[in-house]
Amino acid sequence: QQQQQQQQQQVQQQMLAQAGLDEEDPDFVPPPEVKCGCGIVLQQKICQNGSNAGRPFLACPKMRDDPTRCRFFQWNDGIDVSMSTAGAGAADNYGDRSYGGGGG
Repeated sequence: QQQQQQQQQQVQQQMLAQAGLDEEDPDFVPPPEVKCGCGIVLQQKICQNGSNAGRPFLACPKMRDDPTRCRFFQWNDGIDVSMSTAGAGAADNYGDRSYGGGGG
């Protein structure tokens, strides 16, 4: 789990660097929180297996078997983090094998 947290921190730092942002800068303003269709703040996760291992993604944090989840899923390859709410329709593939796995 510590390794996963380190990977997440590295990905976040890379994303900030790509956007020209520096956390050490006194004028740094963190990007706004992104929420899924359920209104829950998304947390970036790292795919752990398959051909997408190491690839960052955002997904509805509700359990997969929760019938109230919005099914949001999006690979986080430098997405626009300025959005405040992610549309539920953006990721109809959340429940299939591509979630954390090979598709996409």
